[in-house]
Amino acid sequence: FMLWIGPTSSIFDVTTFALLWFIFGANAPEHQSLFQSGWFVEGLLSQTLVVHMLRTQRIPFFQSIAALPVLVMTALI
Repeated sequence: FMLWIGPTSSIFDVTTFALLWFIFGANAPEHQSLFQSGWFVEGLLSQTLVVHMLRTQRIPFFQSIAALPVLVMTALI
């Protein structure tokens, strides 16, 4: 599990860092709140998607649909 999730998580982290730093220009102290907000949103979305991936061995959203409470909470996030 960790041999797959660990490197995948690192790829998302590096990609998010690069996007926030170079594309959105959150690379100065006055843009610190933008960087922190972007990092928080990316973390929240990726953790939400991990919940859907870990709950089934099928392909989430296509081959297996979560229970209504999980879908509602995902939509609210």
